[in-house]
Amino acid sequence: MQIKTCFQTQFNQRNARFFSSWKVDPWSGEVRPSKGGPVYQVIVGLEIHAQLNIRDKLFSPAISSGMYGQSSSIYPFDVAVPGKLPLLSAEAVQKAVLVAAALQCDIHTVSRFERKHYTYADLPHSYQITQQRWPLAENGLLECSYMSTPKNKLKDGKVAARKTDSKQPIRCRIQRVQLEQDTGKTTSTTRSQVCTNDSTENDLCATTIKTIYSLVDFSRAGCALVEIVTAPDLRSSLQAASVVHSLRHLLRFTGTCLGRMEDGNLRVDCNVNLQNEEHLRTPRIEIKNLNSIQQVRDAIEFEAVRQAENFEKLVDGVEETRTWDVLKRKTTLIRTKDQAIDYRFLPEPDLPPLVLNENVLGAPTIDLFLLHHLPELPAVAEQRLRSTYQLGEYHAHVIARDPAAIRLFEDAMCFVNNSSLDTQTPLASKTTANLLCNDLFSLVKKAADGQAHATILDDDDEVVSMSHAKINGSQLGEIATMILQERISSTMAKKLLALLFTDEYADRNPSDLAHNQGFRLVTDQEELRELCRAILRDHPEEVAVYKRGGKFIQKMNKLFTGKAMLLSNGNAHPERLQDALSDVLDDVAPGIK
Repeated sequence: MQIKTCFQTQFNQRNARFFSSWKVDPWSGEVRPSKGGPVYQVIVGLEIHAQLNIRDKLFSPAISSGMYGQSSSIYPFDVAVPGKLPLLSAEAVQKAVLVAAALQCDIHTVSRFERKHYTYADLPHSYQITQQRWPLAENGLLECSYMSTPKNKLKDGKVAARKTDSKQPIRCRIQRVQLEQDTGKTTSTTRSQVCTNDSTENDLCATTIKTIYSLVDFSRAGCALVEIVTAPDLRSSLQAASVVHSLRHLLRFTGTCLGRMEDGNLRVDCNVNLQNEEHLRTPRIEIKNLNSIQQVRDAIEFEAVRQAENFEKLVDGVEETRTWDVLKRKTTLIRTKDQAIDYRFLPEPDLPPLVLNENVLGAPTIDLFLLHHLPELPAVAEQRLRSTYQLGEYHAHVIARDPAAIRLFEDAMCFVNNSSLDTQTPLASKTTANLLCNDLFSLVKKAADGQAHATILDDDDEVVSMSHAKINGSQLGEIATMILQERISSTMAKKLLALLFTDEYADRNPSDLAHNQGFRLVTDQEELRELCRAILRDHPEEVAVYKRGGKFIQKMNKLFTGKAMLLSNGNAHPERLQDALSDVLDDVAPGIK
């Protein structure tokens, strides 16, 4: 009975939001009771901490854990050894400038570092070096569409229409982008010890003493972070999740952050409160250290229900900092505003102002630096691909997500255009894009499954970068040209790509390899007719059945086509084979319908 009660309690805790009389619309962010009553609006702002994908830590030459996994490299400054001064990483500044530019921010030529004081075991200096008051960049904008989730994704991959227009882009203002150092990582563990008080093991008076141990890993301490602070522009859990999803892809696209939330190199803090119809608001509640997009949605929706149930009490309450309990699926209190730490911000005395000059950027101006280092952003690339190559929305979107895919596609199209084909651009572009987005992507994804450090662009859609492709643009373009010239079929092209993807054939010329493998599309009409005549000669009984007409015509047609394809080893042109077979059957059995 006790076990049953225990499981029931755990079940109720994990599903408290779903049993509540209040419901949250993940699209509109409206919170309302199930049986009618007041309606509240969710208001969300985000603080995203992204660990920069660089070799060194922010203020020391120690190896960063962000680029090489869980590095054990620790430099004296990172653990506050006296006498060691900070040495700013120029690469970290460059990556942060790329992030700010990708978010359309105003980048300041001069910014400053300062100390944010608080005492915690994973902060060796008892202060964090950050840019709270003089950030690197301000006033940015992120525009994105609603992310596809299992509940709102249709079979064709499009987002289902809801009362909130999913085609309307989400616009989220970026208040600031700032550089700061990461803390260490604290791990807590519980050890249980049975104390029997010198009695037997079966003594009912025996007690269990639980001791909590906290271990601190300083490998992460001092790693370079950019903190991206948004305005409270978001109005639902799905909007917040979509912004995090889009931002993670943007950081991966620019090569500034690996975006592995499960490893902690991208963490999200959510600021959540409610507003009623009279525009009264609850105090802002900060939910710390969410490390998955699903946690962002769950934490916001739980907190919205919690605040709605206690709205009248919370309106005059104080701001709180809470954390998300994954097992209990609820937020728990860390501290309230009246318990908040006085951070005592002061300018960092050991670092001069950060000036974005040639010594830091490697270029005379910020504009020249961005011209050489900032890749074409996905939205711009997608529009250019559609206008230049007349690609459809799907192909343009898939290719534009990956800089390596853009380069591969354009190199392939350059080969196709130089092949003097009498083919219109849309057909050539579609053929090349189909090879890239379907067949080649499948090979790259399958190969990446066995790689520990494959470049993942989108965890939710399992998008792997084409930088892992073993095929270059010329090879892809030559295969597309062979299809357009009707030298090989789409099926042969798929087999050819698979061969070129192996180490044995990686550097081979596609045309030579196709010839050696016997990949030749038979298009000559007389050759196809002779093939069909041979099939009919070998199957006189089936020909007799065909001559009976009616329902037997279609059945025998399929049989003869399959036999002809088998005899040609799959090399016969499917459409032309049908024409040839029709001609031969008309000769053998004229007038049969």
